[in-house]
Amino acid sequence: MKKLSLTILSFLIALTVMAQEESFDQVNKTDGSSIEVKVTKVTTDFIEYNFPEESLTNQLKTSEIESIVFASGRTQTFEQEDKKEVKTVSWEDVKVYEDENQVASMEMVDDLEVEKSKYYGAKKKLREEAIVAMKKEAAAKGGHAVLITNENFKRVPINTYSIKGVIYKE
Repeated sequence: MKKLSLTILSFLIALTVMAQEESFDQVNKTDGSSIEVKVTKVTTDFIEYNFPEESLTNQLKTSEIESIVFASGRTQTFEQEDKKEVKTVSWEDVKVYEDENQVASMEMVDDLEVEKSKYYGAKKKLREEAIVAMKKEAAAKGGHAVLITNENFKRVPINTYSIKGVIYKE
C-alpha cells in the first residue's frame, strides 16, 4: 500500500511539473493568421513579443491584431479604426509632386526609392520609366501622391536613373 501511495504521489508531482511548463500567448492577426509567442508589452500602438526559445524582442502594430489569447486564458481584443471605405487609386491617377507644400494636407504613408537602368539609356526615357514604377508602387501601398525628394542620373555604359520620394494619401 505504501508503494502504491508513493507511485501515485510521484505521478501527481510529475503532472504538476508538466502543467507548470511555460505556455504561450496566441496572437490572432487581422489577416487571419496567428502566432504562438510570449507577449511582453502591450501599448495602444503596438505589442512586443518573443518567439519561444528566443530572446529577440519583436514588435507588431495593434492595427494588425484582432485579438490576443493569453496563456492565462484571458482574451484581449483590439478595436480597429473605423474601416473607412478606402479610395483606391489607379497608378495612372497617382500625382507626382516636387514641392512639399502640395502634399502638406496629406498623410505620409511610406518612403520609396526606384531605379531604372539601361545600356546607354536616354536620361528622359529612364526618368519616365522610374516615375511610372514609382506611381505603381505608391498605388500598391494605397498612396494618392508621391513627393520626389531626390533624383540622380549616373552616366556610364549602363545609364541609371534613381528617384527617392515619399508616398502620401489623402
